Amino acid sequence: MKTLTRNTEGIYNTAQNYHRKFSAITRGARADRPRTQECLVLVEARDTYTPLLHQILQSCARTGAPMEVDCAGKVFDEMHERSLVSWNTMIGSLTQNGEEQKALGLFLQMRREGNHFSEFTISSVLCACAAKCAVFECKQLHALAVKLAMNLNVYVGTALLEVYAKSGLIKDASSVFASLPERSEVTWSSMVAGYVQNELYEEALMFFHRAKMMGLEQNQFTISSAICACAGLAALIQRKQQMGTFPSEVTYVSVLTACSHMGLVESGRKYFNLMITEHNVSPNVVHYSCMVDLFGRSGLLLEAYNLIEEMPFDATASRWGSLLASCRIHGKLHLAVVAAKHLSEIEPNNA
Repeated sequence: MKTLTRNTEGIYNTAQNYHRKFSAITRGARADRPRTQECLVLVEARDTYTPLLHQILQSCARTGAPMEVDCAGKVFDEMHERSLVSWNTMIGSLTQNGEEQKALGLFLQMRREGNHFSEFTISSVLCACAAKCAVFECKQLHALAVKLAMNLNVYVGTALLEVYAKSGLIKDASSVFASLPERSEVTWSSMVAGYVQNELYEEALMFFHRAKMMGLEQNQFTISSAICACAGLAALIQRKQQMGTFPSEVTYVSVLTACSHMGLVESGRKYFNLMITEHNVSPNVVHYSCMVDLFGRSGLLLEAYNLIEEMPFDATASRWGSLLASCRIHGKLHLAVVAAKHLSEIEPNNA
């Protein structure tokens, strides 16, 4: 144990005193004031009080500043006892600060030394693989996760499918998604983004629609991915026009569905008319439903009603129900009465 020293105030510098001093530093520190020098001074007590080193490591790693991350690395190297939290903190910090190769190397060191790891460890290392599109390492980690029954964890699964999607292995990403018993909003967002990255825009919008139908909250990342998918489909239609080929009915359904969910009224009108006038595609009930939804969501209820009346086939209960719901949202009582009347005629038992 280190010899105790007396400071200028006559207080012995025990490890516990260092611990209290560091706690005061972290409480009083501002985000814009580096703690590096103060932390390194306190590392003087490392031989006698391991919890202090753990606290310093987490504090330095949390800031994300390069100097602080270097400080965390020095503290980590000095530790004689490293807990799972210490390993995870250091690997996560390296990954978040663009030191993916070092993060992978640290994980290998962790394995060589026989240390146990958790789902959080695997997901952090997979994030490093995603940044480098390291497919080989990802597949090894996937196999290890399966062996240890960690592959069904939502964080591990989400990280896995992100690596596969970014590396162009969208089928593997889809398989991982399908295998997960639990999926978070991030999982759905990552899958939508993965399809967009691989230029599978229709699949991206189908996933976006599925997530919306399930009532999952759409974050900015998911919405931006869906918008990119819309733009990609629009570009696809233009390319096909230039090549003298026409988009399929399914492609138009995807485009119109996207326009409906994004509130792109003019774009929806444009592609609906393009489908009829230039590509000689006869709209089916799904195309009309997309347009009714688009007008209803955007408050253009009279246009939605007129389109239902102009359809070359009888409107279903779901169409009148959609219009009725839109009338309630936008306060159009007179059209709500008309929609409710038609709905009651089709489904009198549900009136």
